[in-house]
Formats: sequence, C-alpha cells, structure tokens
Amino acid sequence: MSKVKIILVAVVLILALGTFLGINMYRNRMVWNEEGVPGNTSGNLLNGGLFCEGDGRIYFNNPSDDGNLYSMDMSLGDFKKIYNDRAEEINFAGNHLVYSRRNFEKDSINGELFVFNTKGLYTLQLTTKQTKCLYDGTLGVVGLLGNDIFYQSYTDEDGMDLYSVRLDGSEKELKTKEPVNPSAIYNGKIYYGADTKSGLYAYDVATGQESVVNGNNLYGCLLAGNSIYAMDLMNGYTIVRMDLDGQNMETVVDEMCSVFNVSDDGDYIYYQVDDGKQARLECKNLNSGEVTVIREGNYNRIHLVGQYIFFSKFDLDSFFVTTVNNLSQVSAFTPPKLDD
Repeated sequence: MSKVKIILVAVVLILALGTFLGINMYRNRMVWNEEGVPGNTSGNLLNGGLFCEGDGRIYFNNPSDDGNLYSMDMSLGDFKKIYNDRAEEINFAGNHLVYSRRNFEKDSINGELFVFNTKGLYTLQLTTKQTKCLYDGTLGVVGLLGNDIFYQSYTDEDGMDLYSVRLDGSEKELKTKEPVNPSAIYNGKIYYGADTKSGLYAYDVATGQESVVNGNNLYGCLLAGNSIYAMDLMNGYTIVRMDLDGQNMETVVDEMCSVFNVSDDGDYIYYQVDDGKQARLECKNLNSGEVTVIREGNYNRIHLVGQYIFFSKFDLDSFFVTTVNNLSQVSAFTPPKLDD
C-alpha cells in the first residue's frame, strides 16, 4: 500500500473516531432541566412516588417485575423496560429520571442465605440508559425542583437529615438536621409536617430559614391548586385545606383517613376512609361536595397521573387502576414483564 493510501486510510479512521466520540459526547452530555419545575406531584411523592408523568409517558415501578423501572404511554400501552432497578420516589427531569433504588439481593455464603439491601439515590439518562449514584445510603423521601434534588438521608447515628444535590451530582449540601419531608416544594419553599414537633412548617431552601405556617397538629402535607392539604391529627385524622400562609383552614373530608391524594387543580380529593366500620376508597368533588365510593376495603399508595388513578391493596404489591371519568370501572393493573 502506498504512503498516500495509508495517509488517506488514517485520516478516514481519525474522522470516523472523532465522529463516534462526538456522537457519544453529545448523547451523554448533561441537559439541564427547566428551572422551577417539580419532578413529580407532591401527592404522588407522599404516596411513594411509584408513578410519574413526563413528556407524554408514564414512568413507573412495575409490580409485575419486582418493582423494576418501566414506562408506558398515556393510554397504558407501549410498555418499555427502562432499567433493572426497583425504583421508588421517581422524579422526571427532562432527559433524566431521579429515583431511589430499593433493590433486594440474595446471596449464599457457606450454604447460608443472606439478603442484601442495595440502595441509594440515582439518576438515569433516558437516552443512553446510564445511571449515576449521587448518594449511597438509606433514603427517605426524594423531591426535585428544577435541577436541585432534595432527599432525606438516614443513619443510625444522625437520624433523618435533609440534603440537596444538583442534577449532575455537584454541590451536595446538608440543608438541615430537621427531618424535613421534601415532597411538597413550591416557590423555593418546602412545606412539611414535622415528626418531632406539632405544626406545619415552611423551609426556605435558599436561606435555610424555617417558619411556622400553622400551629395545629397536622401531618401528610400536600400541595395542589395553590392550597395546602394535610391530615388533622387532633380531629380524628380528618383532612383539612388552607392557604399557603396557613390561613382559612377548613375541613374538606370529615372522616378518619389514612392516605390521600389531590388532583393538580384542587378540584378532586381521593382518600382512604379507615373509620373501623366500613373501610373504603372514595373520591370527593371539592366544588360540589359529591362523594363517590371507588371501592370498599383497605387501600393505599394512591397515585394520580393524567386521567388515571392507581392504588394498591393494603400490604400487597399489586395495583388497581380506574379513570377520573369512570370511577366505578376498576380493573387490575397488570403490566407485562419484559426481558432486559
């Protein structure tokens, strides 16, 4: 082969390699999320964050495949296995997902069976399917606002603390030693009911200042339709609603409840009644006051995505689904198990 041909082949190979590397760099580049946009609704995160909507698809913890991360379209079809991770606290961030890994691995040592809990805070790049561990430890709730991830970190020594980290893993910071639940984030503040003291609080993520929103003994804070919803522990676990400043508190569900979720517009509330007599899952139109029984029995983990309401039987991994326009038509949610 002549020197000219060798040079030409070398140039072609260099150009091909450069193109390949450029494509990979483009595919793996950090695409920042839109600032100020929440990664999931506060109601879904309050119920475990097992379903999350993003760019016309639903990302979810698949009960048919040990909770591994899947997606489907908005008509509950076109199922795809995203990653072989048991994912909870799922948040959508443009071309990334943020989630809590809750895997359980089994191994045998000298004939003895051991179970290992593989856990941590992860991001997943949806184009390349590459994951990145941002925190390797036990987690509580994970919330996302724009490009800032807020997560509860638990250790036996320190208990539950609130940390933040950027979407690319930079700027990790201990925000507060208080067990702040970051499921309800709005306008730079996290609204939460404290486990260690009575009241509803707002934590300013920029200044670190904590302020009292409402001094009543409230729990399970949720944001929807520019209002705060919570359970009133001193009044039989009823559900109340108030303005963001804690004023104008009113009871919206005068029943003993255990879990609930509210539509984004604040028009409908879905809740589990646990009055010790007739347990049931209900929906209430907060404008008309009309109540519809969705199903009798004990249910939890209520998630709202698009026109769908997903919920599970108490202490079971299986889910049911119904639609906002036909609440009486309940069916088992049985997505397929796909190969890796």
